[in-house]
Amino acid sequence: MVTRKQTIFLLIFSMVLWGLSWPFAKIATPYASEYTLIFWRFILSAVSIIPLMFYTKQNFSLTRKGFLYVLLATLCLFAYSIFFFLGLHHGLSGLGGVIVNTLNPIFTFILIVLFAKQSISRPHIFALVIAFIGGMMIMRVWEIKFSTLVSGGNLFFLIAAVLWSCVTIVSDKAKAHIAVLNFSFYIYLGVGLLSFCFADKAELRASLHFDIAFWAAMSFISIIVTALATSLYFKASTILGSAHASSFVFLVPVSAVIGSFLFLNETPTVTTIIGGALCISAVGLINKNSVK
Repeated sequence: MVTRKQTIFLLIFSMVLWGLSWPFAKIATPYASEYTLIFWRFILSAVSIIPLMFYTKQNFSLTRKGFLYVLLATLCLFAYSIFFFLGLHHGLSGLGGVIVNTLNPIFTFILIVLFAKQSISRPHIFALVIAFIGGMMIMRVWEIKFSTLVSGGNLFFLIAAVLWSCVTIVSDKAKAHIAVLNFSFYIYLGVGLLSFCFADKAELRASLHFDIAFWAAMSFISIIVTALATSLYFKASTILGSAHASSFVFLVPVSAVIGSFLFLNETPTVTTIIGGALCISAVGLINKNSVK
């Protein structure tokens, strides 16, 4: 049985990996269309989970209600992935990372209030405001032209944030009907098969001959980020609740900044450090006043 403290540690670890996924995804994006990229990302992720399912003695059974949750999550994740890669094709990866990961927890709370009829306490509202301000500081929004913020690529990121909130809530609701590993395996497989239907088959065949940079980037975002980190996130949602688990997404822009400093020698500005501190503080406040 995973304890609450262990769950929080695993969530933080997952958010670090998510933060590193944005530059790796940007590396892979120019090689092919979004459908080819989605196919390889999720097929590799599904295959990566199979040994873990056997190791933990999970079966591949699927109840009727479990199938319905898998179907809903698959459609939302497929749509999210399309807008994710479209945003990377046409928008700015750094800006997109902050947009998605700052707004995603806010949208999750809003959807919970609207559809689950769950109230949000004042400390949570205060924390969301702090995190939003922190995200804007990391993004240095005052230096960005309005036309850049509303450009097509960045609007894709906004839609992606809403869709990921839906995936988070569905994964929380599915816990009573399907094990997390089964849930992850089937939605990854479903997204992979859906993308295969839309992908250019000639491009798929050509992708087998892409260089090592593509496959290294794709392996990282598929096996490490999606199969490992995202599955851990789904598990955390079943333990902490979708609202609480999604609040940790505020840490992703922070981990992205730290990763850029460590691996790309990009020195963070004072405002970036302050913004990161605000995001971390917001997660602490939500964690302290968590709701189920």
